[in-house]
Amino acid sequence: MTAKKTMLLAVVSLLFLAISSTVYTALTIAAAIAHEMGHIVAILLTRGKMKRMKVTVLGAEIQTSNKLHSYKKSMVIALSGAITNFLLFFIFINISEVGSFGHFFAWSNLILACLNLFPISSLDGGETLNALLHLYVAPHRAHKIEETVSLIFLIILWVLAVYLLFVTSRNFTMFMICVYLFARIHLSRSP
Repeated sequence: MTAKKTMLLAVVSLLFLAISSTVYTALTIAAAIAHEMGHIVAILLTRGKMKRMKVTVLGAEIQTSNKLHSYKKSMVIALSGAITNFLLFFIFINISEVGSFGHFFAWSNLILACLNLFPISSLDGGETLNALLHLYVAPHRAHKIEETVSLIFLIILWVLAVYLLFVTSRNFTMFMICVYLFARIHLSRSP
């Protein structure tokens, strides 16, 4: 990645992190850590080996060793983070009182799981779609389908973000997530 691309991602990341710094942010970060731990456990259970992990605004990018996973194992690994978040949601929604930090943590897990399942490149749903398409479609065609589906769902997410921004007048979180995803997709296309 060039210095220009790295700088753009760093600026977008800093803007995202500057939005809020409260207990609620810490609980959301805890949900994100649990999500990434779900991926790590899945990698280990599928006998994969982690090569490198890079922390990003939306979690972490985990690279496995040069040994290629099957597409089915790739789907299991991609979905494991959301499965972890769903499990934490069901646990904490049942043991926490409404309005408590545990209740907020439960909902953070649910929202994180649902957001990550959007079939957008850079998200787990996009990784799952990519692996699923490669099982049934030629690689070049799979890439084109993934690009189109990613763009459609990113536009849907963007419309939702703009709506939330106007309704809440202060909540920039979803808006910044969309800016980040647009930047990631644009930078991954650039030579």
